[in-house]
Amino acid sequence: MVLGKELYEFRKIPYARPPVGNLRFEKPKLYGSWGSILDARMFGPSCFQNKDLFRKSLPNKNISEDCLFLNIYVPSSVSADNKKSVLVWIHGGSYASGQGSLYDGGRLAVTGDVIIVTINYRLNIFGFLSLNDLPGNYGLWDQIMAIQWVKDNIPSFGGNSKSITISGESAGGFSVGLLSIAPLNKGLFQRAIIQSGTALSPYAVGKFTKLASFKAASYVNCTDNQDNVLAQCLKEVPALALYTASRLSQSGTYLQIAFAPVVDGELLLDDPLNLMTNSSSGASVFFRSLDVLIGTVSGAHTELA
Repeated sequence: MVLGKELYEFRKIPYARPPVGNLRFEKPKLYGSWGSILDARMFGPSCFQNKDLFRKSLPNKNISEDCLFLNIYVPSSVSADNKKSVLVWIHGGSYASGQGSLYDGGRLAVTGDVIIVTINYRLNIFGFLSLNDLPGNYGLWDQIMAIQWVKDNIPSFGGNSKSITISGESAGGFSVGLLSIAPLNKGLFQRAIIQSGTALSPYAVGKFTKLASFKAASYVNCTDNQDNVLAQCLKEVPALALYTASRLSQSGTYLQIAFAPVVDGELLLDDPLNLMTNSSSGASVFFRSLDVLIGTVSGAHTELA
């Protein structure tokens, strides 16, 4: 019950296979179906991050690499004849911290008569390391798979798969902006609400991500640049050691986000400014096909992004 109205809430729904072992630093793999009843009463763990540094803002202190879950908030007025529009929320946190469960979608669901979905995606080095044979952007690919899962499955929750809005604030706003200039997302969502950060922000794309990635790799003694050797070495490093190395590698990034999205030639084809100033580019055409609302969140936080 929220604001005197009934609400259906489904937590810890896996949308991708755990990105661990050989799936670390790979695009997410579809989770698929599960063979028994899914317990959707508790939130899943947050993606790997410094839980002590952010303990004041993170209600869920459980962190894990196995974190690719989403949560769904459904107003009770839903029915087969009353399909609801859907809003997918992408949390902020400098691409380094945060969790979907930090945001209670219940109030917006019942007041807006809309289905709210909050998601986790890989963060910091786990989501954005970028080297020669590891192109990066894993956190963005997670977001895309989560939205695809929603599109494919939300009708079972009473949602309209043809009326999906993606929204985010801060690094979540950067993410929504970047997803909105990636033509491969055509048909995945129809609207975007971007708050306190766009694809054109100087923090949206990492200027020092490759440098920080090589530094982190050297701190954990993964220095062989032969094909796949470096990648395999990094996949075998314990998560805490890899995260510690990522923190050490951030010196010299000059007020930038060390581990952030990069131009990879597949998801992000060029610098966002170049894409948006070329009105004939696929990115610009896709962006202009969407309904877009851009604004700011005043006094929400004091973090960099």
